[in-house]
Amino acid sequence: MNTKLLLSIREQIEKSKVKRNKYVIAFDLDETLWDFVPMDSDEEPKPIWDNIAVVNELFKDDSLAIVLYTSRRVEDFFETTSLLEKYGVKYHSLQFGKMKFDVLVDDKSVNPTA
Repeated sequence: MNTKLLLSIREQIEKSKVKRNKYVIAFDLDETLWDFVPMDSDEEPKPIWDNIAVVNELFKDDSLAIVLYTSRRVEDFFETTSLLEKYGVKYHSLQFGKMKFDVLVDDKSVNPTA
């Protein structure tokens, strides 16, 4: 398990001043939970097991909502959910159509490889 990532996420939760029923933790799919492979490829992406373990550990916490988000098209729903099931990824919500960018500057982001 990527312990450094898990601790970083838990620190962000503790720092949050917002009071609500659940804290939302969002995870990207490609290059975060598995390697990037174009959807039109016959190749299957390799899972990043350490990061999947973090997602599944956080899923156990009832105060958290795990949202998976991706720039994949909604037309790729079946293939994407099949991979999530195959790799045992636990989540509350899956969102498609994330804005594409090369660099994200955000006060709430955590780098999964840091």
